[in-house]
Amino acid sequence: MKTHFLTMLLGALCTGCVSTGVLFQDGKTAGKKELEGAIGISYNVVPSYTPDTVSQTVALNPFKVPAPWINIQAQYGLAERLDVGGSFGFGLFSVGLHGFAKYALLPNDGVFHVSLYGGGGFAASTDKVENGTATFAQLVGGIPFSFDVTETNTLVIQPLYSHDFYKVKISGDTVYDDRFDAHLIHLGFGVIRKNLDKERAVFYNVTMNYSPVNKRAYPTFGVAIRP
Repeated sequence: MKTHFLTMLLGALCTGCVSTGVLFQDGKTAGKKELEGAIGISYNVVPSYTPDTVSQTVALNPFKVPAPWINIQAQYGLAERLDVGGSFGFGLFSVGLHGFAKYALLPNDGVFHVSLYGGGGFAASTDKVENGTATFAQLVGGIPFSFDVTETNTLVIQPLYSHDFYKVKISGDTVYDDRFDAHLIHLGFGVIRKNLDKERAVFYNVTMNYSPVNKRAYPTFGVAIRP
C-alpha cells in the first residue's frame, strides 16, 4: 500500500485556483485603463488519495490535507466598471493558472461596492518515479461586497460558489485513476487596510467552506499585499 505519493502531491497541488475558497477581491473594480496587482499566500484544505498498487485502485479522502499556495495576480480595467485578470500560483510540486472577470454593479466612487465575479482555473503536477499525474480544475462565481468604513479600512463579504474537479491517474502495466467533483459553497470575510497615501494595502481573508454532499465545513485563510 503506497500512500505518500498522492497525499503529498495533492496537498501541494489542488489549491491553485482560488479554489478552495480564498479570494482576494472586493466589490470595486480597478477603473478604466488602470492596472492592479497583488501577491498572496493562502492556507487551504484539499483531498488526499491512497493508491493500492496490488488491487490497482485509488481511494479518495476528500478535504484531508492542509496545503499552502502562493499566487501573483493582476487585473486591468477594460472599462470603469469592468475588469479582466489572471493569476499564476505555485505550491511545493505544482503550478496553476486562473483567469477571471469582474463587473461592478455600483459606481467606484461610493463607499459601498458590489460586483459580479466569475473565473476558471487549472493546475497540474506529475511524479515520474510513481508515474502519477494529478490535475485540478475549477469554475467559480461570486458576488463580492465591500464597505469603506474609513479612508484606510474596508470590510469585505464574499458569497461564492465553486465546482471543483480533481483527477489522479497512475500509469504502469495497468492504468488506473480516480475522479472527484466537489460542489462547494463559500462565505468569505475580509479586511483591507491601506496606508495613509492609499498606494499600498494588505488584504486579510478568512473563508468558511461547505460541501453539501460530504456535509463537511472547514475554514481557509489568506493574506495578500497590493503594492
